[in-house]
Amino acid sequence: MKIIAKNDYQEMKTFISMLRNQKKDFEIHQTSHSTTILFKGNSYLFVNKIASNMTFSAFNMIKKDIVKSGIEIDHIPRFDIRYYSINEFLRSEQQIPDECYLIDINSAYLTCLLNAGMVTKETFERVSHYGKEVRLKSVGMLATNKNILKYKEGKLVSHDLQSDSHLRNYFFYCCYQTGQVMNSIADELGNDFLFYWVDGIFIRSKSKVEFVKSKLSEFGFNSKVKTLKDVNFKNIGENMHFIYTDELKNKRKKYVIPYFNEENARNFKDFINSLSKERLAKFEAI
Repeated sequence: MKIIAKNDYQEMKTFISMLRNQKKDFEIHQTSHSTTILFKGNSYLFVNKIASNMTFSAFNMIKKDIVKSGIEIDHIPRFDIRYYSINEFLRSEQQIPDECYLIDINSAYLTCLLNAGMVTKETFERVSHYGKEVRLKSVGMLATNKNILKYKEGKLVSHDLQSDSHLRNYFFYCCYQTGQVMNSIADELGNDFLFYWVDGIFIRSKSKVEFVKSKLSEFGFNSKVKTLKDVNFKNIGENMHFIYTDELKNKRKKYVIPYFNEENARNFKDFINSLSKERLAKFEAI
């Protein structure tokens, strides 16, 4: 099979339209990072950005290390993973601080893999050197879903969603471990804890910053601190709206986070699953 690598999205659209109009038999294999068109024994690879070459390189290093480590991860039920948590007292919108502090884990998921012995220090440093975008995408590729669309005489005859369930376990292990660390620290903080979102924990008191950094260090994580000014909390329905000024970038930022319950958790999962369906629809609209 001949592999032809490209990074021109418009060329990809034109190629797919031509194959459909000429009533050809072909397949599209699509992920969030790339699209591969299989036609007459050739594989046409379209990457989303030029930087994706580094992303694939980083992912292959991570995958190689995981396989070589021999460490197996059991399936982790999705509802056992907590990506966020909000202190219930924020529902009252009382005693809201004007200033708070964000302690953000550096390279959270990649550090989880390193701490567990699933990747080497060399791989950790090389992937980190590529920058934040490449690091996040390369680790996220462990959980990548692949849409497979099959065309017969130019018409879509089937589509399927596939994933490597074995590799996905390693990604969700990182999600689970990070959530456990965040929950543990939140419990110790009491009402100094405001909320956490994935790998960043927001706290009320400056006096607790070093405590949080120390606890994260005990768990094997490095972290950084941001002071957030002009903080505003607002509850709209079952969502908390958190708005603040990022002094480094001199602009307002906003989080919209649902208070956790089973229905919200299902909706969050449905939203994530819907992204793959949206990508399918995009191809049918070409």
